[in-house]
Amino acid sequence: MGVFIVKCFSICCLFLFSNVFAQKIEKGFGVGWGYALNERTIPEGVYRLLYVQGRVAYNLTYGKLPHKSIFEKLLVGAEPQYNRVWIDTAPKEWETGLNFFLQPTFFLNKTFQPYCVFSLGPHYFSTPTIHQRQGFIFSDSMGIGSYVSLHKKVYFHFNFRIRHLSNANTRLPNFGINTYNFHCGWVW
Repeated sequence: MGVFIVKCFSICCLFLFSNVFAQKIEKGFGVGWGYALNERTIPEGVYRLLYVQGRVAYNLTYGKLPHKSIFEKLLVGAEPQYNRVWIDTAPKEWETGLNFFLQPTFFLNKTFQPYCVFSLGPHYFSTPTIHQRQGFIFSDSMGIGSYVSLHKKVYFHFNFRIRHLSNANTRLPNFGINTYNFHCGWVW
């Protein structure tokens, strides 16, 4: 419960702080779904998860690029997340963490803006498996996605990511868990 309270407090602080620099800051919320690529390394069953994540990013290129540039923006930011995990033998597990990301976004037209995203960060992993130890763990991912304009400054975004979880050999066992992930949400 304490982790949940800290996470909620962190998300609130990020959103409150982001209102100070609204023209350079992107805020958002999203959900997602993922499943394991390497079921054979998880004897307990298929690893599936449901994402709930916030999003705060700073546009490093705000006001610095010419209007007709194909490169729309370069975002750096954070995605706090709480993820429900389902494995056949452990159906009520969870993971939580904070990923830091880099996201170059390209301008095709006013309604469709593709991007690629690279992220990494610390997580806590509650799921008991034979090949991956519980506790402190790292998450890294990469993917592609797009913004779709809904209003002047409100966008629907969706992306596909491949994610790797492991504890970087700080403890054994450390086989890692790789997942395909689909995310969607709103940013403003």
